[in-house]
Amino acid sequence: MAIRRAAKVLRSSFEPREADDLERKIREAVALPLAKIIKLCPADLDPDTRARLLAELSTRGIERTAKLARVPLAEQLGGLLAQGERIPLKLLPKRMKGASGPEVKTALAAQIKSGGAHVVVRGKNEVLVGGTEPVVGRDGLARLATLQKALTDLGKKLAAKGGPRTLLIEDVELLLEGVHGLVAREPAGDPALALRDVLQRLARTQHGLVSIPALVRGVPGMKAAAIHAFLISEEKTGNVELRPETSVGTLLSAEDRALCPRSSSGDLLSYALLIHGAAS
Repeated sequence: MAIRRAAKVLRSSFEPREADDLERKIREAVALPLAKIIKLCPADLDPDTRARLLAELSTRGIERTAKLARVPLAEQLGGLLAQGERIPLKLLPKRMKGASGPEVKTALAAQIKSGGAHVVVRGKNEVLVGGTEPVVGRDGLARLATLQKALTDLGKKLAAKGGPRTLLIEDVELLLEGVHGLVAREPAGDPALALRDVLQRLARTQHGLVSIPALVRGVPGMKAAAIHAFLISEEKTGNVELRPETSVGTLLSAEDRALCPRSSSGDLLSYALLIHGAAS
């Protein structure tokens, strides 16, 4: 006589840790197809419960499209820039996962409008940099345009027929004087206030976790040692928590390592976590 197998009992609820695990896997991958996410769900959930589990992801800041779930594009882009990356625009679609071309353009436009990014011209390339990078403002660009016209006019006269010509050094110095100081290299006002402002702006793009190399680059008027001393002071007062490189699983370049402080035990500290409430 054949033995009938008991029907598998499916659960009508999921555990918070199961939602945590699913969110973690999506964030690690940055974007995953919905078909794969469904396979990652516990197999013993009934269809309605599985749907609720997937809906829970939206409350945790995961974006869903018709075909995939992903870390929000604004968060992806903000995270790249918070790490101090300088991304050629033509490569940006490859750096953002799970996004169409129009979506990348929309996310980029929003980041620029909010002041979180700049598009700069470097040689023949257009490059995306973080909003804290020192860039030339409108007045400086106007002065550069004036200088370009003056140099073009001089070039025509120097190349005209009739024999070799040159310039007086004092005239060249006078010409270039108009573009000196296009970027303010020193933070205005209290350096600590300027530094705290940069720290808070970077923290808003990365859930409070700030790359220390990106912070150092964001305040070019201050030496790295001064910024390190500020961070150590902020940690002592409970405003930030300094984290070693290994705690976030990253591998820093030699250039970035040189911008990081060390703990009293010699550990390299590469991230600063802004403590909730310290940004007020």
